[in-house]
Order: sequence, then structure tokens, then C-alpha cells
Amino acid sequence: MIPARLLALPLFILFGLLVYLASSDGAVWSTALIPVAVLIALLLVFSPQINWWWWQRYPPDLPGGLSDMLQQRFAYYQRLTPGEQREFRRRTFLFMQAHDFMPQVFKKVPEDVQMMLAAPAVALTFAREEFRFPEYEHVVVYPHPFPSPQFPEHMHIAEYYEPDGVLIFSAEHIGRGFMEPHQYLNPSWYTFGQLCWLAFADGQALPDLHWDDLETISRFSREGTEQWFGLPELDTTALAVTYFFLFPERFQVQLPDHYTLLSRIFEQDPLIFQRP
Repeated sequence: MIPARLLALPLFILFGLLVYLASSDGAVWSTALIPVAVLIALLLVFSPQINWWWWQRYPPDLPGGLSDMLQQRFAYYQRLTPGEQREFRRRTFLFMQAHDFMPQVFKKVPEDVQMMLAAPAVALTFAREEFRFPEYEHVVVYPHPFPSPQFPEHMHIAEYYEPDGVLIFSAEHIGRGFMEPHQYLNPSWYTFGQLCWLAFADGQALPDLHWDDLETISRFSREGTEQWFGLPELDTTALAVTYFFLFPERFQVQLPDHYTLLSRIFEQDPLIFQRP
């Protein structure tokens, strides 16, 4: 139950009772309607703040089906201790509540798509206190690849648009990347990886980063990756961040110095999740 709605329920019942009583003795009960109506209005106006305050202190767990998906399909989550897994689920729930998921074509962004989109963002920021992206509250979700004002000639699957603080994703590719991570790349990793690098790296660049290394680590070809994203040029640093989390064993072998640098920047080692 959403906290603000739970608080509002007795007020709505009281309001209905007062309306009924006012119909028989209007002068007395009509006056009592005013403060109740004001309280209901205040609850409706401040419901986001009320909900967030409550959820931060008493966050409910993810529904069982979503938790099972994390356990079965999300390697990063599988490596965490039971206590860390509880914290991961808590952050994932809060992330889903903190962002405005805006469906395009379909009526509502399904909860499983929201979770599959949120989980990489939570993993990328798991060593840090702040795990939300307040500059990008709006998350637009298409069921399929899309063109956009930034890339009007390209049907692509993910992007961030800084002027409007908007993230845009293809639900189909989010789902396939989450469910089959060794076959397809979840674009949420890539896009939130871009944002995290901008926020955490203090202008640093990853030196001597080559496509050959990225292909060896991921076993995804450059051509296949570019076709998957549908963009003319990809951010190799964001791909390196993605592969650091998705394929840490191969990454550490192939690019040990980069692995150490990324561990320091993200304040975690995804192989064992510990602060470096």
C-alpha cells in the first residue's frame, strides 16, 4: 500500500460520512467538511514527499518475482552477501520510486522493465551513498528502437538528453540484455555508465583503450555492438565501464591497470564487492 493513500483512506471515509450527515443536518456537518477536505488536499499535494519519507525509513522489499529475477539473472547481485542483497533490493525499489517512468506506445512501463533498467544503475553506484540520478528523473521507455531529436536518422536503443534531463530506452533491448547478458548488452549499463563516468571521474580518461581489448573482454564484436545500439559512434569508455561490471574476470586479465583505475573510481571491486 502506498503510504499517502493509506493515510488518506480514513479521511475519505470520514469525508463521506460527513457528506451523509450534512444531507440531514447541513448547518452543523457542512462546517466540519472544510478541515477534512483541506487535509485531503494537503495529502494529495504532498503525497510524493510523504511516500519518499516513509519509504526511506521503511522500504518494502521488491516483489518476489523481481527478487527472483535478480537472483537468477543478475551476476552482480549474485556475488553480494545476503545483507548486501537486501540493501541492493532496497535501493532498487527506491530508485524505481524516485524516477518517473514515462511509457511511449504502451500504457504503463511494466515493473519488471523498471527493475531491469534500475538494477545496473544501482550496481554502478552501490559503493556510494547517493544512488539516484536526480538530474535525470524522467525515464522515457519505448517498446522498440526509436529515433530522437539528437539522432533523428538512427533507430537506436538508449540515450541521455542533458538539456531536458531525460533518459530514453528500448524496453525490448533492456529485457533481452537483462535476461541473456552473455548474448545481448543491457543498454542501461552503458547509459548509466556514461553518467557515472561524468560524475565520478573528475575529467579523467581511460588511456590506451582499444576496441580489440573490448571485444576480447566482452566477446561482442565491434560491428555487432554498433548494430545493437544503432548509433554511428559509441562511447568506448562507457563500454569499458559496462564490461568492468559485467565481465570482471576477463577484464582484470585483459586490462589490469584499467581494472585498478575503475575500482578506485567506482570505489568497488565487482569480483568481490569490497572498497579498494
